[in-house]
Amino acid sequence: QADVFAGDDEISRAAFSGNNATKFMGDMGYDKRPLVQDVIVQETTQIMPDAMGPASFTFTERNEIVEKTLSWTYAKKTMASRYDIISRRNVVDKINILASMHTYSAIERREYNYTLSSKWQMALDVIIEILNVAPKMR
Repeated sequence: QADVFAGDDEISRAAFSGNNATKFMGDMGYDKRPLVQDVIVQETTQIMPDAMGPASFTFTERNEIVEKTLSWTYAKKTMASRYDIISRRNVVDKINILASMHTYSAIERREYNYTLSSKWQMALDVIIEILNVAPKMR
């Protein structure tokens, strides 16, 4: 039986959550993307002396692992992501003098925002320019 709301309209309820929502939004051109995430960031830097002279080489390896997604949003598939770090908690800061190595780990809470990627923004700018010039050419 359908629920009756204001007036004589009958509205049937549809489940719009989980996989149903993701599939529907995907069909509409959207992807489910993180809005707020905790990300473990680890950087290891090693300095290696050059055997032929006084110079040295520095190698840095960076790894990121999503620890937890706190909230989600839907964004157009053509949009690029950017994030702001809203908090950072140091986990490890270790220096190994003998190996000339420094390891740093932190958990960053990131808030993402989604905007048109640069190629789509450039295409949109061209279209807007054409639309602005076209009436003047008449």
